[in-house]
Amino acid sequence: MHPTLPARSSMLVLVLAFFVCVPDALAKPFVYRAKVTFTQTRPWTHHYEQVSTDCVRTDDGNGQDVVKLSGTGKLGISNGGVAVLDLTGKHTRTGIETHTVSGAECAPSAVFPSTWSLVTQTAGTVTMSEPNVGCGPKNPKTSFPTLKLSRSRLILHWGSDPTPDFKDCPYFEGANEASSGNSLPGPEYRDVELKVRRSQLKAGKRRVTATGGSNESAIETCSNLQQPCPDGVTYNATASVDPTVKVVLTRVRH
Repeated sequence: MHPTLPARSSMLVLVLAFFVCVPDALAKPFVYRAKVTFTQTRPWTHHYEQVSTDCVRTDDGNGQDVVKLSGTGKLGISNGGVAVLDLTGKHTRTGIETHTVSGAECAPSAVFPSTWSLVTQTAGTVTMSEPNVGCGPKNPKTSFPTLKLSRSRLILHWGSDPTPDFKDCPYFEGANEASSGNSLPGPEYRDVELKVRRSQLKAGKRRVTATGGSNESAIETCSNLQQPCPDGVTYNATASVDPTVKVVLTRVRH
């Protein structure tokens, strides 16, 4: 008789049960190198005109922000795995804003800031432009966005806004009086969700690619401001933000 055999058999059963039931994420702790490419554009237009007796004041502008960043981080495939990314690149801003005064009543006496440049001038019309010496490519502010795996989604999240300062570069963000739901989207870097085939990651596929994006746009006019425009005023502004993300996951360790 061997009284200890049943205990040993029970222990063997427990050990086998552990390996059968252990989660796949624990049995195969794959780690991926995530190469992330982030792009975002924001074109905008702006028009404002005020007409009164013998005087017309007009503001016209347009411009665009273009962001192109890339970098890497390491991502575990367990649900909730997070990679901290070091993305670098350029944020380029262009912009033009002109101001025109026409009419014998106000054009001759129009006063503009000394930093503005004369575009055209006739007896009854003066057009000036705001300085744009601050436009061009710049490095974004330091920021470390995260890439999180949540079920079958990858979520790129910006914890802070890296938009650099563009002094002396015309830019129109929108009217302060815009009504709810009609405000122009701003230049902030947008979070993006991407669909990914989780089964491929759990199986340890060597390379997995995911892409995603979103778009937001708005138009502001006199009809959708909180207060109607005064008589003689015409207003129209547009902007859209289009972020896109590409993630290439390459297995680096098992």
